[in-house]
Amino acid sequence: MYEECRNELRRVRTVFAERDTYGRAFLLFEEADVRLQQLSFLYQKVRECATEHLEVQRLWLAAYPHTREADGSDTIEVPAEEERKAAQLAFQVRLYTECFYLLAGRLRELIRKGELPIPGAKLFEAAGVRDVRNKLLQHPEGSDSRVFSQSIMFGPEHGPVLKPIRDQERSGVFLDAGLDVNAAELRDELLRLFAGVR
Repeated sequence: MYEECRNELRRVRTVFAERDTYGRAFLLFEEADVRLQQLSFLYQKVRECATEHLEVQRLWLAAYPHTREADGSDTIEVPAEEERKAAQLAFQVRLYTECFYLLAGRLRELIRKGELPIPGAKLFEAAGVRDVRNKLLQHPEGSDSRVFSQSIMFGPEHGPVLKPIRDQERSGVFLDAGLDVNAAELRDELLRLFAGVR
């Protein structure tokens, strides 16, 4: 997902190397490149695990008996081994998703600190990444968040959504748009920032 960003980052780094204006920023450019590589890896792993999890559930519907409950929900009798496999995949989706946000938060911070000689870097923002990292993962105890649920939902439309299930009081607080939306916003904002360097 971030290959184009990595290419643009390398181009920007070259521009500043030719101007000989970046001293220690060289190491920060390297870190930014590593973070983009990590984000690409994590995003791909999330996609793979989520796709496999959804396929496992689809196969359950076809292979195992299920009954319709009075409330309209289905109960499927799945062997314990299959349940463990699905639980492991869901765990991996959550782990890779949360790692993505933590590393994306570091990349955002690295850019915004202003030590990279990129015009407009201090104004760089990726609000989806920022809010999920700050309000749902790092500081849920904050008075403006208080979202402690450990729920996760994922499907093909938006990717994993962290903490979608919450008590009524917190129902509209820092809603996660989903990894696909937030990752695309980060990519687009990075490309916009890098495009300003010629």
